[in-house]
Amino acid sequence: MILFFSMTSVFLTSPVASAINANWAYALYAGTTNPGVVYLFEGGTRWEAISPSLGWSVTSIVYYNETIYAAAITGPSLYLSSGLVYRYNGDTAWSIIGTFENQVCFLIEYKGDLYAGTANKTARLYKYIGAESWEEVLEYSSWWGFRSAHVWNDWLYLGDYYFDKFARWNGTAFQDLGFYDGSCVYALETYEDFLYAGCFNGSIYRMVYDPPKITRLWRARACNYVWSLKAFNGFLYAGMDTDETGEVRLYRYDGISFDLVWSIPTTPNCNEGILSMETGGGYLFLGLGGQSMGYPVYMPANGTGRVFATFDGTNFELISDVLGTGVQTLCYCERVLPSLVGGVCVLIDKSELQDPWIGLASLIIAATISIVYVNYRKKKQT
Repeated sequence: MILFFSMTSVFLTSPVASAINANWAYALYAGTTNPGVVYLFEGGTRWEAISPSLGWSVTSIVYYNETIYAAAITGPSLYLSSGLVYRYNGDTAWSIIGTFENQVCFLIEYKGDLYAGTANKTARLYKYIGAESWEEVLEYSSWWGFRSAHVWNDWLYLGDYYFDKFARWNGTAFQDLGFYDGSCVYALETYEDFLYAGCFNGSIYRMVYDPPKITRLWRARACNYVWSLKAFNGFLYAGMDTDETGEVRLYRYDGISFDLVWSIPTTPNCNEGILSMETGGGYLFLGLGGQSMGYPVYMPANGTGRVFATFDGTNFELISDVLGTGVQTLCYCERVLPSLVGGVCVLIDKSELQDPWIGLASLIIAATISIVYVNYRKKKQT
């Protein structure tokens, strides 16, 4: 429990912002491409840049040990770009804690440690051991790189950068789970009793835990890529690229079939689509734009970065202006405070202002409050 004495601020928010900020200890972060910047959602369509440009694209954001870490790459080519890992120091300050010759595709917490997966004609996994030091704990030279990762049943599952190849690692033992097709495992996500993978050629695979068994469950003929997967409100959502009509597609799976639930016109560019998804505050968030990494090995990320939100999986609200050329990653996690110099923040839903007495009462309460208690809950696992 932290005690704050301060002046009070009043902000008018959208319903989405109210839902997120009702639990003040949590926040939604976005990592973008061209420029590679980290943004914090502030309500309505407002996002605050909390970093300078960290690289060409911010590929991953993760909450670890009470702060935010971000991975970035320096360019669109697998062969020519390198990877960076940063730690957030508050306000707009970040420290470089890792420099890698190859692209850093993801950051993930596993068994209490922070890991980074890299790609460039070989797959390497590094463990963060403090300061600016990383230990290489795994290399698999028959893969082009570790493009995706997900923790499931005490194993770290991994997807290849260039082919539909899968593996798992438990900290000591590494198991190759086979090669199924081409090319690239973009996303891994658990839904009900299985692990699912989103891949090139619009393919989605389903994995059984033990003994490991992998089958191709579905293929979207209208799109080339399954770039993101997320379980939400009893469904599995699959974010696709742009179809031949110039629309980005979102499908959802109920355990039986995949159905198209949402699409939106965009530039007719197969490099653009739903790059990232995240859940929090009762909402599903979608990050759109141009892809920055994965097969093919040069991803120019041509597109328009935007964030949408839905509370029911069918009705979507645009909650951002343009955020670079793509929202490569989203992270809903514990809010990292820039300092202890804060204030009481009273959030008023715009819809409540239809009644002037509610609005007046809220302003009076906000003007008289001088002490607020903020209880930090255990961080949400995503």
